[in-house]
Amino acid sequence: DITWEDCPTKQALVIQTDGKIRCRVSANPPATITWQKDSQILSDRYIIENDGIKVTGAAEEDKGEYSLRAMVQQTGKFQDRVIKVEVHVPPEIIELDDKLEATESNEAMLRCQASGFPRPVYAWFDPDQRDLSTVEGHVVDADTGTLIINSVKRENKGRYTCWAKNPAGDAKRSLELSVIVKPEIKQFDNITSVENGQATFECRAIGDPLPELTIRKEGQDRPFDEDDDRVSLLKRTEGDDAVITLTIENTIRSDDGLYYCAGENKGAHVERAGHLTIEFAPVMSSTPSTSVKTWNGNPVNLTCIAEAIPNATITWSYNGRKIQDDDVYTIYGRSAHSNLLVCKFFILVIAFNRDFKNAGCS
Repeated sequence: DITWEDCPTKQALVIQTDGKIRCRVSANPPATITWQKDSQILSDRYIIENDGIKVTGAAEEDKGEYSLRAMVQQTGKFQDRVIKVEVHVPPEIIELDDKLEATESNEAMLRCQASGFPRPVYAWFDPDQRDLSTVEGHVVDADTGTLIINSVKRENKGRYTCWAKNPAGDAKRSLELSVIVKPEIKQFDNITSVENGQATFECRAIGDPLPELTIRKEGQDRPFDEDDDRVSLLKRTEGDDAVITLTIENTIRSDDGLYYCAGENKGAHVERAGHLTIEFAPVMSSTPSTSVKTWNGNPVNLTCIAEAIPNATITWSYNGRKIQDDDVYTIYGRSAHSNLLVCKFFILVIAFNRDFKNAGCS
């Protein structure tokens, strides 16, 4: 009988490496072995040995079908076997960025591509050398070489390694992942100043890279710069903070309002609002009339309007005497807008005495 020992029908050589196409035949009486490749007699580059064919420096041309016949001359019995041989090529990583930027809280995709035969399978490892196929929040496609980080965090920055392997060998290559931290405005407070005074806004923000800071007033289409009247700007870095200071000199009432501090880097553009309040002394220019006429026997209503920040408290007086609510006077409102109702009884008196002009508000 003829027996095939260690003679797989599918075998592989590794390119540029010495190898052997294995096949040992057992027979009694011993059999004569003849080899062919793709139905052709073997060339001199192949060395036939008792346990197979030795191949030196395997090349692409060595792939194919190798057939062999084992024949026992004394009995005339023979058996044939076909061995299909592939030439494997170790992986070589041909596509992987050296550096990659990802934005905090966004998805990041890392791509790795390698040549080789059979087609390599892939694995990814983080800076702590963890196999990311087992780490939550990471998706590794072992067939395509893609790594997805679902939601990037600051601590994800570091060196990541792509590992491609097939039966012929493996290859590794790394990239540096940097994380862009979106700007966050930590401080931009409401402030108060007085008319003809000074107002100073300070805005602080963090981010990586540090954000560029600007300040604008609501209704303006551009931020302040050094060319603006009465305005000075100072930008600086303190530790991990980007800081901008806006100072307004000789404040006027129209400076009152909303201001916006904006921070921007490659990750995002963010804004935060702050309010400037300008305090000023009472102004009575909006009082509708300083001269009121009535006729005998009728009440009269006097109006006083005082604009001020903070709101002014209005008091009424007559002939230097402070007026209080009583049977003669009724005061409606004592802040910003006030009305004084003088009853008809008193009108008779003041009309008779011609002292009406001496009533007033302050």
